[in-house]
Amino acid sequence: MTLVLISDVVPMKQRAKFQGISAAVFGLSSAIGPVLGGVLTDSLGWRWIFWINLPFGAVSLVTVAMLLRLPKVHGSLQQKLYRIDYAGITLMGACTTFLLLAINYGGNEYTWDSPFVISCFWASLVCFIGFLYVEHHKAIEPVIPLRLFRNRWVVAVCLGNFMVAWVMFSQMLYLPLLFQVVYGDSPTVSGEKLVPMMGGLVVFAIIGGILLTRYGHPSRFMTVGALILTIGTVLTSLFDQNTGLAREYGSMIVVGAGLGLNIAPSTIAVQAKVAQQDVAVATAVSSFFRLFGAAFGIAVFGTIHQNVLGNKLSTILPPGLLSGAKADIDNISLLPLQLRTEVINAYVESIQLNVRILIGVAALCTLFIAATVGWDRSLGKRN
Repeated sequence: MTLVLISDVVPMKQRAKFQGISAAVFGLSSAIGPVLGGVLTDSLGWRWIFWINLPFGAVSLVTVAMLLRLPKVHGSLQQKLYRIDYAGITLMGACTTFLLLAINYGGNEYTWDSPFVISCFWASLVCFIGFLYVEHHKAIEPVIPLRLFRNRWVVAVCLGNFMVAWVMFSQMLYLPLLFQVVYGDSPTVSGEKLVPMMGGLVVFAIIGGILLTRYGHPSRFMTVGALILTIGTVLTSLFDQNTGLAREYGSMIVVGAGLGLNIAPSTIAVQAKVAQQDVAVATAVSSFFRLFGAAFGIAVFGTIHQNVLGNKLSTILPPGLLSGAKADIDNISLLPLQLRTEVINAYVESIQLNVRILIGVAALCTLFIAATVGWDRSLGKRN
């Protein structure tokens, strides 16, 4: 919603700076979040990670209600409710839910060929086909108008957002796991170690916004940002038991720089390349793909990690110790030294494999953006 409001009240020539500030705020909150989450986990328990959101949500709700003044939309309440795409929202929600359930449980709670996992995949496909039919033939105001995807900029931004979020949130979730297992860091310290990544995002989001305002060409920033993200992911894939603190921080700053240069320009590009009446929905659709990419990436990363780690640990630990080592990393410190070393190696190899997959995702993102809109000259400063 914030991105849509910026597009309504800020002229296009100045919008990049505000989008950069918005991305910087996002990065800052992402830096504070893991640290605060670690402190809450260490002191009050993991459930407070969720409870802490309630007061912030309440303050935001009151602030928006008091300060936000939106233009009045014509029509009665009944007419407005009638235009909502209930079927499309339900089908898209069901499609993503079934898909994530299948990925999360496949190979963990159930085998990949189990009736539950196969049923979830089929249910996701059926819901997706139903969603396409509703959006194309039935919806008065589709939640995702399919005509938008005739625009190559919308396709580039949406799929680019999906892949960038996949890489970003997977690293944010599993690098702290690596720090806790390999170095014995507490949740608080492992969260603090993400600050360089988010700091790089904040700084380069602001720099990118300023440069984009001056020179234009958001597609070039998107391409360069994705390339830098790929390089940073290559560097984080090399983390192991012997990696020093300076190398860790330097690598994560590179990742953050790539993210910062990519996030704000992608929003500017999609807003500039659609008709004015489609700006709000195109912005929302691109944000949806970013959120879905985050959820999908975390689910895939978690599934691969659990499957690979489980196979490795089953050859190291007896059954009585296996479940404990997988369920709670604190149990690793209780193992004999020889077993503990082998278990830590198994964790490192599993996470490194996943990060190598992220390298492929980031590289594919770079190539895709470059091939579709990478050096397009139509959004220069004069335009």
